[in-house]
Amino acid sequence: MMLLSTALFFPDYGSSGVPWDLLLLHFYFFAIAIPFLMIFNAARNSDRENPNRVKDETTRYPDLHPRA
Repeated sequence: MMLLSTALFFPDYGSSGVPWDLLLLHFYFFAIAIPFLMIFNAARNSDRENPNRVKDETTRYPDLHPRA
């Protein structure tokens, strides 16, 4: 698993003459863009599954997804 994650975030371009900008762009895509899309889609699906959820105001940490 470590080898795969290292290859995804820090690919070895070697001495092929690839500019460092490509490395930074690669890091941006996997470290920022993909997690943002995953969180955005999870929030959108949550609203679609239970659009009328009620916020519990009686607790310090309100549960937006009650399982009653």
